[in-house]
Amino acid sequence: MFHSIRLRTHVLVVSGSMICLTALLGGKAYSVARHQLQDTRDLVAYDLKAQTLLTRMESMAVSRDQAQRKFRMTQDRVYSDLVSYYDAALKSSAGSLSQVIAPAYPELAGDTEALKASAQLHPIQAMRSSLELKRENKMNRAHESSEGMVRLIISSFLLCIGVTGWLLFLFYNGLLEPLRALREATGKLRQGDLSHRVSMRSGFTHGVSELADLSESFNRMAEKLESLDQAKTEFLETLSHEIKNPLAALKEGLNLLSRKDANLSEASRQRGFNACLIASKRVETMINNLLSVASAEKNLFDFEKAQKNFPLAVQTAMDEVRPLAEKKGIQLQLKAAPNVMVLFNWDAMVQVFENLLLNAIKYGQENSVVDVEVSADATGEKIICTVSNVGSGFSDLETTHVFDRFYRASNSSKQKGLGIGLHVVKKIIEAHEGEVSASSSAGKTSLQFSLPAGAGGLVGIPGLSSVHLSQMENL
Repeated sequence: MFHSIRLRTHVLVVSGSMICLTALLGGKAYSVARHQLQDTRDLVAYDLKAQTLLTRMESMAVSRDQAQRKFRMTQDRVYSDLVSYYDAALKSSAGSLSQVIAPAYPELAGDTEALKASAQLHPIQAMRSSLELKRENKMNRAHESSEGMVRLIISSFLLCIGVTGWLLFLFYNGLLEPLRALREATGKLRQGDLSHRVSMRSGFTHGVSELADLSESFNRMAEKLESLDQAKTEFLETLSHEIKNPLAALKEGLNLLSRKDANLSEASRQRGFNACLIASKRVETMINNLLSVASAEKNLFDFEKAQKNFPLAVQTAMDEVRPLAEKKGIQLQLKAAPNVMVLFNWDAMVQVFENLLLNAIKYGQENSVVDVEVSADATGEKIICTVSNVGSGFSDLETTHVFDRFYRASNSSKQKGLGIGLHVVKKIIEAHEGEVSASSSAGKTSLQFSLPAGAGGLVGIPGLSSVHLSQMENL
């Protein structure tokens, strides 16, 4: 933001300077033009008239002198009358000359008065010389003003070139250079170099704030892509490990059970079958979760819902994961009314509880209890399900992320996993128009979701009771 303000300040200063320079040039040009126009008017209105009068006066003075010489030679009164006529005409012309040049050349007023008193040829020629000298001075001043104007225009032109070059430098450094850096970074990104970032020390340090924001957005996008690429790599590595282990266990178990010379006892054979079931269930759960994630990302969840017995779906999921729970000595306990009818999709809800239970078993303490509780809210329009276990738990900050895709809490560092099970839970519950939440305190972790009951509300939740497998079979 600071650099953007600085650039805008530069632009304002330059723009103000250009405006002032333009105003100065305009004022100077107006002054020169005004003086030249005034000089031209003076030349037309005064100088030409004065020169005409002086030329006539010179001619009359010459004619008068000739008449005087002839009068002295002949004593003819005709020449005497001509001398008197020319004297009167010269004085009249001297008066007219005084009126013509007084506004333009007041300093010549004394000379014009002398012409009136003695209209001789020499003063007339001196007056002509004075007028020519002053006219030449005016022309010289006009020429000097024009030359000064030309010099000012040339200097201003050179200054404009310098200012334009500076603005182009600012434009290149503040816009074109950042865009070039952004294009280069985009090319690096397209080539697969996700670690490349747009340098904030380039033109962006003097650029506009919009380009700085664009560079920050690009860097955040690159960081996101790099993290997603890293997550993809870690996901594939974890997926390979997660599938490889149960498949290896399944293979070994089947090889052992298929050997006729193994001489296995019935109990050992049953344990082998249970191990194979556990391994196959882990693979099945992973595949179902991967398919669900793909469907959720493409918004392809389109469940057929029906009003069914909700605790029975919970018990079905518990039966599926019971071998895994027994392997860690964990007891599964369901607390629900025996006949709760809710509008939901059976297969999707079984997958939800399988993921919640597997998560509780995986991160729960050995020889502990995993509680599943089904209850209604105060209005009776929603069903609330809670799965709780005893384990290391997680921080309050992590409660907002446990349902994110590929997220793994700090307590999962010793456990391998894909980080998609709870994300699938969230997507399925949201597809049922429900909500998910998590809480953890004093070593107890609870994952909870709520669902709308559907048409007719909830049926069969006057209170809670512990429901076991033998009871559920009679529902």
